Amino acid sequence: MSERLVMLDANLIIALYDEQADIDKTYCDKAFKLLEKLVSDDTVKFVTTPLIHYEVLCRVKPSNNFNQIKEQLNQYRLLQIDQDVSDKAIEIYQLALQRNMKLKENNPDVPQKYRLDIFHVAMERVHNLDFKSFDKGIESLKQL
Repeated sequence: MSERLVMLDANLIIALYDEQADIDKTYCDKAFKLLEKLVSDDTVKFVTTPLIHYEVLCRVKPSNNFNQIKEQLNQYRLLQIDQDVSDKAIEIYQLALQRNMKLKENNPDVPQKYRLDIFHVAMERVHNLDFKSFDKGIESLKQL
């Protein structure tokens, strides 16, 4: 049985594991349904990257269940960002510019977040994994 590598977006991880996060209940319900579907598939192996660790753990308040979330992330196989991923991210970025795609994050509290998202999409392509996200911006990047 071959394994299916799945990487969850930071927003999904926070919705799943940070009970005190300020996230819409509908989004959380959707995240839990996705997780149930994924864990019921014996071929699924969860992976993550140092960037996703960074995104998640910077958004979790130390008074919340920070250590539990960190432990959960440590259960996922960690994939490193290498030159192939970097090259693919540059390619995606250049395509986005050529197509006049809006890359700037609308939220002023998260400036230039798109740069991380491009790396996540590059990881998906280089490592042939399934990057799960409900973020419309990420879905647009995946179309490039």
